[in-house]
Amino acid sequence: PNVSAFTGSSEMIPTSKIISCTYAKLPAIKVSIDSNNLLGKKEKNYLIIDECHTMSLQQEFRKETFSSLFSFIEEDVFDSVCLVTATPNAMTLFRIDSILEFTSLEYQPAMEQISIIEVDDVMEYIRGIDLASEYPFVRLNSKDKIQQLTGENPELVGLNSGEKQSPVYKDIVKNARISRGNSSGIISTSLIQEGVSILDYPADMSMIFIADVNMSMDDIEQFLSRCRRTDSLFVKQAK
Repeated sequence: PNVSAFTGSSEMIPTSKIISCTYAKLPAIKVSIDSNNLLGKKEKNYLIIDECHTMSLQQEFRKETFSSLFSFIEEDVFDSVCLVTATPNAMTLFRIDSILEFTSLEYQPAMEQISIIEVDDVMEYIRGIDLASEYPFVRLNSKDKIQQLTGENPELVGLNSGEKQSPVYKDIVKNARISRGNSSGIISTSLIQEGVSILDYPADMSMIFIADVNMSMDDIEQFLSRCRRTDSLFVKQAK
């Protein structure tokens, strides 16, 4: 293939002319390219970095990411580097040769409505969700609380950075799908906040973002944008 998509637990195809990745994979790409150079394989490629705004926002991997990117530029490794984002607010940190903006006149949000609910106890609210009538896809900013909730109810699946080998996570990343056959609901950290497009999901799924003081409107928008509207599917309600 001409394009190697390098995200999550996937492996880069060394013969691809175009490398597409998320920011966290840049250090691994540098290791692969350095290895090829040692073998005398110095053919230039094209690099596409998706969700590139996270290089300015995320603490994890940031030092290694910028170090790798600077090395690519200094060593003239790629013919071209393309940064892709739907959240360009933080991009003032970059000097860019040219900017291309893509818009759609037919865009429709994935959800029909968004409700704002104030609760006294987030844990009790999640425990009270009727799994028989809705499939909750919850964004919660606490591994400990996720582990507690999924420990209490094995029908719920918890996702965080340590769960990338789980069948539910792989189904989302590789097949763009959330299936009731794998669980009755998902509670996730920011692992599923960016970089995935979910095209197939339960018709009764509700997206629930548990906000706290450490989260921004960008975080909410990114999470709610993971599921896409199709000809036959849309999220009836987000909370």
